Amino acid sequence: DDDLKVMVMECLLEVPISNLQAEEVQNIVNIIANCDNLSVGRTEQILGHTFNILRRLVVDDGDQGMHFRRFHADTIHMALDVLVRNSGRDTRGQRAETEEKFALS
Repeated sequence: DDDLKVMVMECLLEVPISNLQAEEVQNIVNIIANCDNLSVGRTEQILGHTFNILRRLVVDDGDQGMHFRRFHADTIHMALDVLVRNSGRDTRGQRAETEEKFALS
């Protein structure tokens, strides 16, 4: 259920990076890795929250950030792929989709 996923991601945004466990980080990475269809449900919103968490991990100076950069560097390429696919979507005539596309990019 997308509503539940959005709520979970919003909660994770409030969690200090140092409190994220390896399994949680892997689940966040999997959201990016398994993103096939950007326009289904609240996918853009879920991805936006995911990108914010990943950004926090990338710039973190602590152990979590170092671990993420060392073992999940490929996630950056996956995230860029998602953004490229998002920017290439034709949303003309679909105001809501255009707004979601813009918000993600």
